[in-house]
Amino acid sequence: MNKSYTHIKGKDTTTKELDLLNITSLLNDTDKGLVSIVKMEVRGKLKWTRNNRSDIYYYILEGSGIYHFEDESIAVTEGDLVFIGKGTKYKDEGHFTVLGIANPQFRSEDTEFLEE
Repeated sequence: MNKSYTHIKGKDTTTKELDLLNITSLLNDTDKGLVSIVKMEVRGKLKWTRNNRSDIYYYILEGSGIYHFEDESIAVTEGDLVFIGKGTKYKDEGHFTVLGIANPQFRSEDTEFLEE
């Protein structure tokens, strides 16, 4: 019988601790390539970034910060949702936790870290 549901337990997730960022991978659907879902904790000012494959939604779970784009900056706080289309240059700063959803699934080789 084919199951049409998935249950992912928190204890089965992995967290990658980077310099100013913790990333907990909740779902990275490698079989179907549909979506990735992560919990990210931002702690400071990150580098300029561009994802050339995925559209990304960031839902702010707690804290506050700023998303910088080439032509404007927006302040975010708990309950806000930010959409970043593929190919958009941005950086984020502050102390906040987000739920990130990437469609299609996130692949690190599609992400550029850019100079100031």
